[in-house]
Amino acid sequence: MRQFKHVNKALGVERLELVNGTASLHIDQIDSLNRTIEKLDAKGERKITQIESETATVQNETAKFKAKSLRFGEALDSIDPLVKAQSTVEKKIAAVRAILSAKPGVKLDMDLNDKQPGSKEEQLLAKDLKSVDWETIDALEHNKRADDIKRN
Repeated sequence: MRQFKHVNKALGVERLELVNGTASLHIDQIDSLNRTIEKLDAKGERKITQIESETATVQNETAKFKAKSLRFGEALDSIDPLVKAQSTVEKKIAAVRAILSAKPGVKLDMDLNDKQPGSKEEQLLAKDLKSVDWETIDALEHNKRADDIKRN
């Protein structure tokens, strides 16, 4: 004898009586079965709505990430043609490092943590910082784009 576990559960019975391969249901049993299906349908609709909402959120965040990545890539590419020629972000960063390491540096003959107020070292450091042309540095196109990326 075949039994239908889920139908039986929805009807609140242990088994259906079959007569000549046919099961009969009372109107109360059909109402009960209908209510169970409605609950399942409503639960499924809520789940679909939740999944659609989560999907929209993920798509929105993905679009934002792609836009930021694009701006970051453009900012990197504007540094130097060597950087722009690289195929991956990792290679671009390595190229930036190579470019920066090729620039001459200035060695300070002092320990910045060991200076006394008004000392010769502090005066030299203050003079060096004053001689930096920050307006020109801030006006460079790649620095403007980098500032925009930080703000977003």
